[in-house]
Amino acid sequence: MTIDKIIEELLTKEFSPTSLTVRNDSHLHQGHAGSPGTGESHFTVTIVSNVFENKSRVQRHQMIYSCLQELMNNPIHALAIHASSPKEQK
Repeated sequence: MTIDKIIEELLTKEFSPTSLTVRNDSHLHQGHAGSPGTGESHFTVTIVSNVFENKSRVQRHQMIYSCLQELMNNPIHALAIHASSPKEQK
């Protein structure tokens, strides 16, 4: 299973999102320092979940990092996060 699919699976299980997109951006970082060259190291997550209601941006990021901690640093080198609640989408 690819890393983006594993990320999607873990976040879906933990946050029951109303919307979730996991984008692999690794191709944009080929040859950069810290890029292992695997093609699965840099990701952008856009997630909307009720769990994020009344949580600060920092708290939301901490929740996501905690959920993905087994993947952080290896194989994930960089993770951009856009997390919001459904109310913020209106």
